[in-house]
Amino acid sequence: DELYRTGLFGAVRPRLRPVEGRDDLADLEVGVRELESRSLGVEVGWGSYEMLRGGIHAEDRNLLGYGRRLLIDVGASMKSWDVGATILDPWILGRNDILELTGGFGFREEPSFDRRTLAFELAVRHKFPGPYRGRLSYLYKDEKATNIFGVIDPIDERTLTTTAGIYGVLIRDTRDNPLIPTSGSITTLGLGWSSDALGATLNFIEAKFGAATHFKLPNDSVIAFGVDFISKPILDDRQTLPIQERLFLGGPSNVRSFRQDRLGPVAPTGDPAGGLTSLYAGIEWRQRVWQQFHTSLFADFGIEDPQALSFSFEPGYGFGLGLHYYLPIGPIRVEVAYNPGPLFAEKRRWALLLAIGFVF
Repeated sequence: DELYRTGLFGAVRPRLRPVEGRDDLADLEVGVRELESRSLGVEVGWGSYEMLRGGIHAEDRNLLGYGRRLLIDVGASMKSWDVGATILDPWILGRNDILELTGGFGFREEPSFDRRTLAFELAVRHKFPGPYRGRLSYLYKDEKATNIFGVIDPIDERTLTTTAGIYGVLIRDTRDNPLIPTSGSITTLGLGWSSDALGATLNFIEAKFGAATHFKLPNDSVIAFGVDFISKPILDDRQTLPIQERLFLGGPSNVRSFRQDRLGPVAPTGDPAGGLTSLYAGIEWRQRVWQQFHTSLFADFGIEDPQALSFSFEPGYGFGLGLHYYLPIGPIRVEVAYNPGPLFAEKRRWALLLAIGFVF
């Protein structure tokens, strides 16, 4: 079990070899087949917002011959680029813990501003008994927003803001498959604290709750429910957070009748302004029609409020249907959604999207 857990071996075969002249003694001989330790992957894809995108992923699973892992990722799309590296050490903290060091730099063109990010994180992952796992980290992140569309405090555009603090998450996962679940559930609880005492220029708490459950029905049908909540209460005299730290809703990963980030408060220019609380809930029925082709019917609901821990802002809705093709990495989704409610920063009531992976 320990040898398989390293990820370095494709086969582990133990056998007993009798010791000559001893009936009560035998040698335990373990034969292993070592996997290639280095790999290189090239990815090409298309997203509804980023459009053409791709990346290169390099991995060394036996760094310096000690069973540590080094991952290097370089990615780019028509709206972003990023470079990042991660070192994983599954040994130094014991059998159920992984030490993780991550760093990266990137750029992304958001719908209402451009984001530049430099981040470093030191984390510990822990496997609890049963379906539970957790993660505790210290995160240091510098971000700057430029080319902001809308009315904001000018200082937010000139100043490089820093979030630095302790972040923890606890996950309970009983799904039968993490990529294409048909039964079981996943629940996530997260809490973070960014403070000037830990190197930040922004003082706030970040609270998260997410849950999704799946029920298998007759005739290859699945019904799924999902909810996702995030809020950022401010701990100093700021009225709000800079736009690069605000929350946004809309797009292929939540309320699908809106294009990227277009649900919620709107600046006088008509661009998304973001908020300090976001709540998303959805329900989806999935039906297999032929081989790996499935259809879906879904309903999405979302609130993005400019205040923390508040749900007083007007909600947005989405209703639609989709065609899914299941791959080992998850489904390819082609979906169309209709918005019967307020448009916010959106200009159309219909949205067509292409994505990989389920919303929940």
